[in-house]
Amino acid sequence: RLPPGPFSLPIFGALFSLEEPLHHHFAKIGKKYGPIVFLKMGMAPFVVVNDNQMAAQVLKAHDLEFGSRPDDGFFRIVSHGRNDLVLAPIGDKWKAMRRICSTHLFSNSMVKASAGFRESEMKHAVKAIFQQSG
Repeated sequence: RLPPGPFSLPIFGALFSLEEPLHHHFAKIGKKYGPIVFLKMGMAPFVVVNDNQMAAQVLKAHDLEFGSRPDDGFFRIVSHGRNDLVLAPIGDKWKAMRRICSTHLFSNSMVKASAGFRESEMKHAVKAIFQQSG
């Protein structure tokens, strides 16, 4: 049995009823439907948990079911067949990629070594924002 949630259209789901920012929208529908809400975004089913304690309980009891990523055509395309760290399904391959990133890309020495580059990129980003704002 699924939790309650807003009306969903075939194919589109509840996409037309979404409001920005999403976390405000989820809190709003949580007040109407309760701490656990079911909705479809397009064809993808989503369960939204609006209570911190309940979210911790759900993730502890059902971490593998809820911790993975959507498996549809769009995500397969943008992740090159689900072969990236962000959209790969949780499993041995994902754990290996995470271990490599933690060990090599996000190590203290690498973070320190790339500080100048990150600072330069931030300066360029801030400059571009000021230029676009007039």
